[in-house]
Amino acid sequence: MKTLFTIIFILTATQLGFAQYTLTGQVLNGSQDSTAVADMPVLLAKMSPQDNTPVILDTTQSAANGNYRFQFGDKNENATYFTAADFAGVRYYSGLAEFTNSNAQVQLVVHDTTHSTANISTFMHHIIVDDMGESVHFRETHVLNNPGNATITNVFEHPDAGPATFEFTLPSCAENVEPVSPQVPGELVAGSGSVIDKGVMPPGNRQVTFTYECRWEKNRINVTTTILRPTRSFDVFVANPHVKVFSEQFQDLGNFNIRGHNYHRYGVRTPDTGMAVRFELRRSSEHLQSPLPAIGLTAGLLALGLAASFVQRKKE
Repeated sequence: MKTLFTIIFILTATQLGFAQYTLTGQVLNGSQDSTAVADMPVLLAKMSPQDNTPVILDTTQSAANGNYRFQFGDKNENATYFTAADFAGVRYYSGLAEFTNSNAQVQLVVHDTTHSTANISTFMHHIIVDDMGESVHFRETHVLNNPGNATITNVFEHPDAGPATFEFTLPSCAENVEPVSPQVPGELVAGSGSVIDKGVMPPGNRQVTFTYECRWEKNRINVTTTILRPTRSFDVFVANPHVKVFSEQFQDLGNFNIRGHNYHRYGVRTPDTGMAVRFELRRSSEHLQSPLPAIGLTAGLLALGLAASFVQRKKE
């Protein structure tokens, strides 16, 4: 009778949705030929559309072969599940768990740490320019590449931001500087004349984007920026046909389409490290609407109103 009751309870619990979910994985050191990492504290985490940060659900420890296992019964179908571990001062995350028949498997790769950016290069350094009227909006993006097998962190001490990994100089005209990506709070900060990246850089690519504005001075803006590391390409994309770029260093690369938007592209291939890139934006004054027609129209309407008022008074 007791056995029958147990079977009935298990069946009922399963029907009610109390399924047991299992997530397994292995911790590997990507800097050591993907060798297994034993005795590593591993976190089970989830993130739902309402969460801004991961929610830790459980902890365990990796076995001698790096394997770990989590079991849980309450799964939010709208949430994503993954694992994480802290190694050499850096938190690493696995890929997202994809459950099949209540089971999922992920891999958690960690790396040794270095404090050198000697091997870092820039795949792309581009600036998108958009005329906003009184000023120009600049959107600057750097795509960095770490070809090594270690994570880069805490390369130098910045007087404004503390421990930092990269610094990007701004043109002297830059104002209203806004970090865009990465979007981790406090990871990208605006300093005095530069943008500071306080994040970490595992092997692979890292994109850093920020925006700023420069004011027109007699329909001209002079921009100078410095190439800080080996760079494959430096490009300026102009969104407005009435704005031209002039530089002895640039090639006119013609029209270019980015996500359905047309730009005119100027640039230089493989600029030298340490090179000061200088260019001038010039705006045609022909596109600027003269206020004279509007003033004339307003004056005409005002005169008409006065005349009508005068006629009305005369009738009275």
